[in-house]
Amino acid sequence: STGLHKLNKDYGKGLAKLVKKESKSGEDGTSVGVCHKGLMQHLLGLAGRHKQIAVSLGDLAREYDGEAKRLIEEHKNVDLEAKKLQGELGTSIGKLDKTREKFEKRQIEADLAEDSLGKAEPDTRVSRAELERLKENADDRRARANRSREEYNQQLLLTNSHQKGFYRETWPKIFDQINQVGKEAGDGVHEMLSKLVSGGLDQWPEPVEAWGEIDNFKELLDFKGDFESFVIWSKTGNPYPKDFSFVE
Repeated sequence: STGLHKLNKDYGKGLAKLVKKESKSGEDGTSVGVCHKGLMQHLLGLAGRHKQIAVSLGDLAREYDGEAKRLIEEHKNVDLEAKKLQGELGTSIGKLDKTREKFEKRQIEADLAEDSLGKAEPDTRVSRAELERLKENADDRRARANRSREEYNQQLLLTNSHQKGFYRETWPKIFDQINQVGKEAGDGVHEMLSKLVSGGLDQWPEPVEAWGEIDNFKELLDFKGDFESFVIWSKTGNPYPKDFSFVE
């Protein structure tokens, strides 16, 4: 509609400018002059019609330009929200990976400590103090592994809950919002085209109105009468102009 607005505006302006230029010749009282004047008035009216169409198209363009900007902004906000929610889920999965890796590491450390204690207990060469140290280390490693297990289990529950909520509720809502924006955009385009067609049917000059009227101006022509007027004028006995003389 913006392009059509400019086209009609330029056309109406150009046609009015042409009429103004052609009208400077004035009237000579002949039927040709009368026909020319009528034609200029008709073209001026057509110029006004196209200017009015340009105004209507301009209003339509501004109306739906604002609507388009609103939908673009709304789509942008939904897209940002989707990325934010995806990022939050990714962060939760990242935490799960870290707690799992920590648990696996603590589990290996506890197993190794208990293995060392198990090998040292039957060995008579190992002192009681060393056994106590190995036992304390094994208990400590096992306690750390148990805490890591609990952290991992808690994060597993949180991440699974987050993921289920994301794919069962959050993500479908995001898609619904995107679909709604798309639906509003489609409805807006249909509505704009309907208004464009309606405005064109109401305001656009019909071919018969625009060009048929021009054909009617030939009825104003009276070449015989114009010629007789010229004959009468030439028979009035007006003397010929004097010759120009040489001036010293």
